Amino acid sequence: MKKIMPLILFFTLLIISVPSYADYKIILKNDREFVVDDYKELNGKIKFYREGGEIEIDKSNIKDIKKIKAVKQVEENSAPETTEDTPEKSSAEKNSQPQKQKTDSKMEEIAVKKEQMRAEEEKLTAERKKLEEDIKKKGRVLAIREKREIEKQISELETKIKKFNEEFSKLAAEEENLLK
Repeated sequence: MKKIMPLILFFTLLIISVPSYADYKIILKNDREFVVDDYKELNGKIKFYREGGEIEIDKSNIKDIKKIKAVKQVEENSAPETTEDTPEKSSAEKNSQPQKQKTDSKMEEIAVKKEQMRAEEEKLTAERKKLEEDIKKKGRVLAIREKREIEKQISELETKIKKFNEEFSKLAAEEENLLK
C-alpha cells in the first residue's frame, strides 16, 4: 500500500498538469494554421509572440481560433488535437498572412522579370537567326573576315542567351521555393 500511494499521487498530478499546457490554434481565411501559447485581442487585432518578436493580425483575416491541449510544442504544419472551439484566432494564422503577402509580391516581381527576360531572349534569338541566314545567303561570296565577324557576333549572342537562360532558371527555382 505504501508503494501504491506515491504512484497514485504521481499519476494524479500528471493528469492535473496536462491541461495547463493548453495552446491556441489560429486558422486563417487562406486555410493556413499555426499554434501559439497565448494571444491578446486589442482594437480588432490579435497580437501574439512568435520567434523574432510580436505579431499582429487583423481579426478580418482570421477564420477561427481553437483552444487545444498539447503536451509538447506543436509545429505549425502539424495538426494538433482540438478540444474546444473559442471565438478568438490563434497567432499562427496571423504570422502566415504577412508571409503570404511577401510571397505574393515576390511572385509578382518574378513574373514581371520573367516576361522582360522572355522578350529580350526572343530579340536575341531573332538576331542570331538573321545573322545565320546572312551567312547562308552570302555563302562562299562572303569574305572570310566578314564571316568570322558574323560568327563572333553569333557567339556573343549565344553567350547572352545562355546567361538569360541561367537567370531564368534561377527565377523559376526561386518561384518554386516560394510556392512550397
